[in-house]
Amino acid sequence: MKVIIAEKPSVAQGIASVVGARQRKDGYLTGDGYAVTWAFGHLVGLAMPECYGFSGFRREHLPILPQEFRLVPRQVREGKVYKDDPGVVRQLEVLRELFDRCESIIVATDAGREGELIFRYVYNYLGCTKPFVRLWISSLTDKAIREGLRNLREGSLYDNLYLSAKARSEADWLVGINSSQALSLAAGQGVFQRYKLSRRDGLHWSFARCAQMPDAESLARWEKLRTAQLERMRAKAEKQAAEK
Repeated sequence: MKVIIAEKPSVAQGIASVVGARQRKDGYLTGDGYAVTWAFGHLVGLAMPECYGFSGFRREHLPILPQEFRLVPRQVREGKVYKDDPGVVRQLEVLRELFDRCESIIVATDAGREGELIFRYVYNYLGCTKPFVRLWISSLTDKAIREGLRNLREGSLYDNLYLSAKARSEADWLVGINSSQALSLAAGQGVFQRYKLSRRDGLHWSFARCAQMPDAESLARWEKLRTAQLERMRAKAEKQAAEK
């Protein structure tokens, strides 16, 4: 069996229809020797400072420079702590099972730096060693998918693209984490941290200057909105996959 992994369910559905994988399973479609599965954007990312033993904002911790970055499932906040997103953990277990069973992997994440990073982070996090090739297409028409499948490229050809994406991701972490903590410590009560959704469905630091610290109710309302948006995105993706 060959596994094809796409970046999102809607793309996986289109590829599955071309290769004849029409039997729906939990987290993937199967048929004609293929299992076509998907991510929900970035399923895996770099761990937050707490995973390296740096809890709280302390001047003596800065700069935080991990000797080796750790990969973790996408996190959601519950109260004052971050936990693995249950939906992400479930899909990662699906991917682990498929990768263990397959002979090889066809990478069908988006043809670009972020698409490459999405797959490689999952591949490395799961400790997978199966060979993989790249489906590199810029169109999702049936004709383009068939042509791409006839001209699959060696995964190693995109090692430098992955390293570029990995360097950018780690640089974002180093600058974002250290600058957010340094600014907060320097400004005292004048700066507060909040989260926003990026176009890559990841979580990134942003800042807002305010006259005083936000109260607990405001922070709780913001966190509720952020969690609801994540859930809407996941539900929409699952609905689109089910309809097709």
